[in-house]
Amino acid sequence: MQDLPHILFVDDDLSILSSIKRNLHRSRIKWKFSYAQSGSAALTLLRESEKIDVVVTDVMMPGINGYELVQEIRKEYPDIHIIVLSGHCDAEDREEFEKIHIPFFTKPFPVLDLTTAISLLVNMDNVTYQPS
Repeated sequence: MQDLPHILFVDDDLSILSSIKRNLHRSRIKWKFSYAQSGSAALTLLRESEKIDVVVTDVMMPGINGYELVQEIRKEYPDIHIIVLSGHCDAEDREEFEKIHIPFFTKPFPVLDLTTAISLLVNMDNVTYQPS
């Protein structure tokens, strides 16, 4: 039996995390979810968790912000996929994330779009090349 994909959501706004939880619960997606209210809490979860497949993070957070979190994840956990959510970034910020191939969603966002992006990232890991 294959392990369920593990998705970590990071946002300092508890109402955003609560909304994500409600919408994911309604969608009945068969993934494992974790939540962190700060970049430092996210790094602690990453260190303590056996496997996290995708991190979905806000950008503007006190302490370790989303930019710093992305850099740390890419350095320490290169196999983890990252998606960025933000309601306060401009087009230039968005382009910077897209240059390094990190999907970017503007808040508010359609949950279906986010879950589709996560599914695509998770399923990329399950695709293997079978030469004929």
